[in-house]
Parts: sequence; structure tokens; C-alpha cells
Amino acid sequence: MTIGDLFRDDPTRDLEEVQKVRGRDHLETDVREFHQTESAERVLTELGDVIEAQAEPRFLYIEATFGSGKTHLLKLTGLVVDSESPDADLGDQLAGKWAGFEYLQQSLAISHVDRLKPVFLNLLDRDASKEPPLPFLIFEGMGRELGYPTDPNWLLEWAWRADMEYDGIWEALQTFEHDGQTFDDVRSEKAFLRTWLYSALPEMPETDGTDLDTEANVKASIDQAVSDVDPESFGPRELVERVETATEALNQRSSGKRTEFMFGLDEVALFVGDSKQRYREFEETMDALQHGPNPVVVTTGQYSLPDTRESLIGEPPEKHWTRRQVPLEGADTEIIVRKRWLDKSTDGGSRVSELLSSMPNLSLDTYSPIE
Repeated sequence: MTIGDLFRDDPTRDLEEVQKVRGRDHLETDVREFHQTESAERVLTELGDVIEAQAEPRFLYIEATFGSGKTHLLKLTGLVVDSESPDADLGDQLAGKWAGFEYLQQSLAISHVDRLKPVFLNLLDRDASKEPPLPFLIFEGMGRELGYPTDPNWLLEWAWRADMEYDGIWEALQTFEHDGQTFDDVRSEKAFLRTWLYSALPEMPETDGTDLDTEANVKASIDQAVSDVDPESFGPRELVERVETATEALNQRSSGKRTEFMFGLDEVALFVGDSKQRYREFEETMDALQHGPNPVVVTTGQYSLPDTRESLIGEPPEKHWTRRQVPLEGADTEIIVRKRWLDKSTDGGSRVSELLSSMPNLSLDTYSPIE
């Protein structure tokens, strides 16, 4: 057995520089290499209390420096709270191993909901001056998680309405073939997309007797979608309407499980920056959600949220929701190396134990300082 054989994974493997909150490529590794610190357990406990709450804003801000693991932690919470996810077994593994995730799972079990549908947005490296308003970004994230196309904007709104307002049309459209082409075929050819929809939809049996059974009606529905989803005029009120509509639809289609959304906004502070307009947009969006369906919203940032608010628009009131923040301290480098990077395989761990047992007088003391 070589030294490399002792470890679960190759210790010379490439390190993922920055976690992506929506990344799904390495979930099993993310779960296996997670190590719960006392600080992480406090964050998960606080989030569990937020999930249980009903009469107060269900909001939490995780304050942590770059590289502390806040994105990794936020991503893993999504595995624990969504029992309908294809990766729900990974959430059960986390809850079975770590007290913080167990508390989170138990908090969900005793709350008024059975399942949370995560919608995570990565706001890192976005040029806030060029991005649409935050309410539209959240709506776009919802659409993406629910399986709707998000480009162009009007198609997101049109598909959303088709699915929410008509039984079976959106599902049937995705497999319907017209003029030798399917919906997926024409999505990439935006110049022909509308023309294809104008003629394809009236031919579908599912549109009989609906407002989509003629070319003129289909054109009117698309024109309405273009008007309704202009990103610059899409505000908190429009977002609340869509969250409420989607929540109702999720519950109608579920197998008796009460479902709500959980929104995760990663790196809010960097996205807001020093822009008063962006901060007001953020606070107005959170206020609207809290006074509406009041979904769970978890946000992260590298700076204190109350301090950010004070520097931009004024100090928050004593019991303002922006004060519900919890710090996340980064794990010591020694813990990261020993518990994650150099985690031993079962055989490797047994072999090291055997070797140490066979050499009871072994000492790692040196005769001179190691440079």
C-alpha cells in the first residue's frame, strides 16, 4: 500500500476554488467532505428556528468572510429541506451524521410545512449596475428551478402562465412535434420560435376550447407575456404574485405534502455594494415577501447587514429583520486538511492504526527545528 492509497481521494486532486450555490456536479463529495464546526452548528440551529417561525419574518443573514464555507453550507441546507429532491438521500446522510443538520430536519418536521423547495441565486461576480432588478432575478431563479426556459424573458413568463393557467398544455408542448421540429429544436432559433408556437399550439388537442386554440390567441398571449415581464418594471408586487401562484400550484400537484419555497441569495452584500438604489430594492423585496407569503429567505454576505443598511439608508430599528444575522467562522486550516483533504479510506485508516499499534514507542519528536 502506497501513501496515496491511504486516503479516500487523491490528495493531489485539484481544489475547487469557489463553491457555486447552484452547483450539482460534486454533491456526494460536498456531503462527504463537510465538517461541522461549532459555528456552522449555530447557523443551522438559527435557520431551524427561522423555519419554525410563522408570526415573524422568516429571514436569516449569514455573515462570513470569503472562503469561510457559507456557500457550501447554504448549498447543503437545500439537500436537507427538500424531501422530493433526487438527492434527498444525501440530505438524510447529513442529518444522520451532524447535529446541526439533524436540528434543521427536525425543525422542518414540526413546522407548518412538510417540504421547502430551494431556489438559490449566486450573486457573486455580477455587475449590479447591469443586472435586472432583484425581484426579476428571483423570479428567473424560480422559473429555472421549476423547469421553465429563462431566455428570452418573455418565454419564461409565457411558459409560466401556460403551466399555471392551463392543465397539461406546457407538459404536452415539450414533446409535441410540428413541421418536423419539437419545442427544444426551435428554442435555440429565436427568430422562428414565435412562428412555430403560433402554428403548433392550435394543433395540439390539449388547447381545444382554451385561449390558445387559434393563432391569433397564441399571438395575443405572447404579446401579453412580453408586456408583463419587462425586467425594468418587474417589482416586488409582481414577484409576490408569482410566489403565491407557484406555491399554490406546488401544493396542488404534491402528494399531500405542504410545500413552500426557500430562497437563498448568496453574496448579497457584494451585490448591493455601495448602491443605495440596490439596497432599497433588496429591502423592499424582502418586505414585500414577508408581508405576503413570508417564505424562508437565507442570505449571505461578507459584511454586517445592519452596518451596510446604516451606511446606505440609515440605522435599522432595534427589532428590524436585518438584525437577524448570525456569524459563520471559517474552519481552521488544520481541520480542513485533516478532516476533508486528507480523509482516510476505511482500509487506509485501519492500516495506519495497525502500524501505530505495532510501534508503541514511536515518537514524532525531532532533534532540531523543522523549517
